[in-house]
Amino acid sequence: MALLATGAAAQAPEVDLSCLLSSCAPLAVACSADASCQAIQGCIQACAGDPACNNDCFFRLADEPYAQLASCAVDAGCIAAPPIGNATCPDLSGAPLATGFNASWLAEAGTMFVAGGGNAVYDCYDCQLLEFAPAPGGGVDVVWSAALNGTVRNASYTLEEAAPGVLSTAYKLFSMPVNETYYILDYTEDGAFLLYFYCGTLLGAEYTGAVVYSREAAAAIPPDVAARFAAAVQAAGLQDYVQVDRFCTPAYPPDCPNI
Repeated sequence: MALLATGAAAQAPEVDLSCLLSSCAPLAVACSADASCQAIQGCIQACAGDPACNNDCFFRLADEPYAQLASCAVDAGCIAAPPIGNATCPDLSGAPLATGFNASWLAEAGTMFVAGGGNAVYDCYDCQLLEFAPAPGGGVDVVWSAALNGTVRNASYTLEEAAPGVLSTAYKLFSMPVNETYYILDYTEDGAFLLYFYCGTLLGAEYTGAVVYSREAAAAIPPDVAARFAAAVQAAGLQDYVQVDRFCTPAYPPDCPNI
């Protein structure tokens, strides 16, 4: 079986097949009968452990049968999800964040795009569009979408204010639980750009990254804004995690299907 861990930089850990068959047999049978589930396993197997390739397979092809089998395998200890990026999120409890930030800033923004990201595997899908709206119970509802080789995938979640300058969310991605915390480092007064650092977990693996949101698709981060954001990274003590001048840049070709 080609079942592999997925996530921001999944590797190719060993699978305990006897454990899988004893703990997740019905799900394994359902996966074997599902064309998409088999396709993602074949795709990931062909990646030979390359994290960017693995992630592309996952977001293009993952469906419910695969997600349920992967979740069962990790929960039962049949497969060990490896650390993703930095093994441990840094302690930002005393970091100078953008404490004046309010989640309503995002809700009022309506639509934003990813102008750059600090995790080359996890942040740079093409055509990334985020739609924000006030959540009925407070916080901000988010619909994220991106195009991967012409396939549009999306996820919906709600961001809650956990502390000044800190947002958190927990949601299901193809039946797999995701937990993420967003630390707002800086944003421009005109609402054009916002920088945050994030920590998350998926399938028991931890990952980190950073993202710049822009009001315009394919917007270049101006040098003065990049310098300002770099200073915010330094002030927060995140220089070992985030280098704004090395951010990857998502593509926004004219045929982006979701823009």
